[in-house]
Amino acid sequence: MSTGVLYVMSTVVSGLIKIGKTTTDRFDSRMYELEHNGYHNVTGLRRRFAIEIEDYDEKERMLDDIFAKARFPGSELFVLDINLAIELLASFEGHQIYPKMSTESKSRIFDAAAKNHQENTGIRCTPDGTVRADVHFSSPSQAGAFATGHSCNSWAQWKTQDGQAIDVFRFHQNSSSQSLQ
Repeated sequence: MSTGVLYVMSTVVSGLIKIGKTTTDRFDSRMYELEHNGYHNVTGLRRRFAIEIEDYDEKERMLDDIFAKARFPGSELFVLDINLAIELLASFEGHQIYPKMSTESKSRIFDAAAKNHQENTGIRCTPDGTVRADVHFSSPSQAGAFATGHSCNSWAQWKTQDGQAIDVFRFHQNSSSQSLQ
């Protein structure tokens, strides 16, 4: 049986979380890397809960199966209530390593996550069963980078229903200045 760490992290996008695993000796460096560099163009990752358990590979596969419909394709990101993930991880038999046990016990974290999960209404299922979360971006390019996993000029990439680039709706200062002269 191999021992390792399962963890859950919040992101800057409400309702989008990261669930992952790492070896015990690499936990601190993995958290530093993710919190400073992001993951799949998602920044602002913050560790929320981590537990050292036996058979961590098998348990991570189980989590992947349980939350398969909520998975963001090709990643360890899930459109999921973070409290549900924390509640599930806190129920595993193991040694909690974050937050440190001296600050908050595993049973308290489980209870708080269960309560918060019951109160959460931001994540909903569509009629076909897929998970949906309201996600807001400050620009079309930010939304495009999130959707595609790489930088892009979404003013040119996003199209209206009739196939027109959304750039036509953008206010162009130069053309306005010329028409005023």
